[in-house]
Amino acid sequence: WAEGLLTARSSGRVKAAVEFAEQIKEKFGNLPRMLAERATTRLALFGDVEGAKQLMAVINESDQYHVVEARYYIALFGRELGKAAALALDDAFNEELSPGSGLAQSAIILHIDGQDELADEMGRKAIEVLAQEVTKPYAQNYAWPHAHYARILSLRGEYQQASTSCERAMQIMPLEKDKLHGGSMAYMCAWVQASSGDIEAALDQLEILKGVGWNMNPWVLALNPEWDFMRGNPRFDVLAAVPVSDK
Repeated sequence: WAEGLLTARSSGRVKAAVEFAEQIKEKFGNLPRMLAERATTRLALFGDVEGAKQLMAVINESDQYHVVEARYYIALFGRELGKAAALALDDAFNEELSPGSGLAQSAIILHIDGQDELADEMGRKAIEVLAQEVTKPYAQNYAWPHAHYARILSLRGEYQQASTSCERAMQIMPLEKDKLHGGSMAYMCAWVQASSGDIEAALDQLEILKGVGWNMNPWVLALNPEWDFMRGNPRFDVLAAVPVSDK
């Protein structure tokens, strides 16, 4: 059930995702994993931060990946950046994807929040860990450490190396091979391109993602503070525009 909801949500099939969410509500009630999936759906498809919070409020403390993930995105999209930066470090979330990825994500959020000294400290730690991870044998066929390494390199102004690491991530997991995970690589690398100054290439990539139906509902761009530096760009604003009826 959860995988069906995830597939529908990530492929932009809003009606199917809503139907899955309703069926999950009837079948599983307040099971934490399923509440988290419903909350993430409310957030990603409708930008409903408060509705997602209400769903999560009935869950006690939990270290389940999907619960931490939902709380992270609620905090990020709700602009509780200190909370989001702390949740990014949770071993059950980003660190499960790759050692150092949580450090990188936290550094990016802290930078957005204006906590540059702490962001710099976190970024140095992330670079140290991820520089080792991308050289390990498992990383030859595993894209996540390369993508997170690219993001933190870009944040720290090491654009050429960031581009190289992104290319590696997208070679390992191309969009053509896996729309879900390959889409995640392309999305992360679009942010790297944009933050490195290659704005048009980043927008081209985002338009491709929207066109193939990857998890590129406008709310993802409209609410995520990571994209604040792009607001005011006409092409980006079109991509991030949500229907008036959904506001």
